[in-house]
Amino acid sequence: MVSLPRIAAASLLVLALGAGSLEAQQRGFTVGVSGGAVFPVGDRFEAFETGLQVGGLIETARLGGLPFGVRGEADYLTFSEGDFSSRFISGRVNAVLPFMTAPDARPYFILGAGLYNVDHDIGPSESENRMGVNAGVGISYAIGGMDTFVEGRFHNVFSDGDSFRFIPLTIGIRF
Repeated sequence: MVSLPRIAAASLLVLALGAGSLEAQQRGFTVGVSGGAVFPVGDRFEAFETGLQVGGLIETARLGGLPFGVRGEADYLTFSEGDFSSRFISGRVNAVLPFMTAPDARPYFILGAGLYNVDHDIGPSESENRMGVNAGVGISYAIGGMDTFVEGRFHNVFSDGDSFRFIPLTIGIRF
């Protein structure tokens, strides 16, 4: 049986690979894929090891003269420790604010909010939807017709009691 995260990841990959650079520039947006390591933070995750993250994104340049662009993202994150695991599927909207322009590298701040579907395999498995926020920094670098990026962000997913907190270090490509 094919799982929802695999279907979502495959769909995002097909979307990202199907958009040509020229077409994306003419529409005023780019699509991309990302992945990386996720580091759990805080008491709620103290027993968990470093996790994995994969995702897709759609990003616009600055809108109507505003000093920032907008990025929509969908991610799948997982953590585990022995027989126990936690899984997050998220959809977020972020503001991307460049703070300096160099010929090859473009650093930026990113912050936003979204919905996180959380599922734990500790005892009875029940998924729940939670709101969360994220903030971090990144740097873009153009290579050929693609725009690569590296970023680190702090995520806080609100919950009853302690929030879920983690820091993904992500690399990605925009087309």
